Amino acid sequence: MRDFEELLVHGLGILQTRQMLRRGMSTMLAHPSGMDSDSPRANVLDIVSNATVLHRSVTAVKFISGNVNYTRENVDFVQMLHYKSIDLNRILDEAVLPQSAFEESREAEIVVVYGKHEQSAPADGIVRSILHLALSSELQYTEGSQTVFIKNIGCTAYDSNETARPTATATVAFDFPSVEAADRFHLEVEAIRMDLFVIHLEYPRADEKALIKLQAQDVHTERMHICDADITILQNTKTQRFRLVVRSKNGYSVLSQEHTPYGADMFAVTKDFFQTLAAGNRPDYNTLSFEVYMDASGKRVVTKCSQGFTHLVFSDSKIEQVFTMGLAAVGGPSERYLTDGSQDEPMEGVAQT
Repeated sequence: MRDFEELLVHGLGILQTRQMLRRGMSTMLAHPSGMDSDSPRANVLDIVSNATVLHRSVTAVKFISGNVNYTRENVDFVQMLHYKSIDLNRILDEAVLPQSAFEESREAEIVVVYGKHEQSAPADGIVRSILHLALSSELQYTEGSQTVFIKNIGCTAYDSNETARPTATATVAFDFPSVEAADRFHLEVEAIRMDLFVIHLEYPRADEKALIKLQAQDVHTERMHICDADITILQNTKTQRFRLVVRSKNGYSVLSQEHTPYGADMFAVTKDFFQTLAAGNRPDYNTLSFEVYMDASGKRVVTKCSQGFTHLVFSDSKIEQVFTMGLAAVGGPSERYLTDGSQDEPMEGVAQT
């Protein structure tokens, strides 16, 4: 199934995108960005929300920034989109591009398109707004309410000439005609936020550098079995803290563990992880971790494990030896890496153990 997806579905999508970009087309399916920079990008649609659910289900959108309110009624439709990107020259010139060549965006877009005949609309020529939903955006919804709030979200307005106004951060309130419609929208936004959270776990972040990269056929803990695993040890360039990421090639299974001071004993985590190696023992993985996997029904499950896991076992003893040696090499004296780094906060839908 993975080979079919890679060779056919992904391949056909890239072929279509390449043809569109060569013709100078720019749509929600694919569009270039950063054309004035030295490294323009091609953005390709990765995830799209259920348009039939969100179409015409919003009665009003209110933008709130300090004491300033801006309200638009007669909303035509709302759509949530997520993109992956790649260097524009690569998608234009290279015949074969695997999915791994694309970078997942750390933001999703909520596109709000306004009705063409809105007499009560402000005379500003704005025809649509794009809201930039990030992991730091805060979703607020009270069960039984007909309004959903999104706080700390970037907003960019466009006029009929597709001229963008400066992006501003605001709180956006979506009003719905019924509790059921508001609840559906809330679930859609939470689903997109969960996608962003998993991307945050499985890929290197802007302030991280890779210290160790390994591939292993099989890796398992007491709860997870990861096949065709990519194993990475990352280090935050600001706080110096480490992060272990084990990801299956298809992206369905992810294990992310941060090695940073946690709990009452600031020194315990970093000391245990590296100094157990110096003593000739196995690494101690008893610290906060997140596990992502597909259950028997095909549903993605995200679990927060406050006590981590007890072991990380490789099917190939040689790979395990290389991994252990790599940890020992990058560890050094544990005191070098003690920081007050913050932990990833659990979000709605994350199970806890």
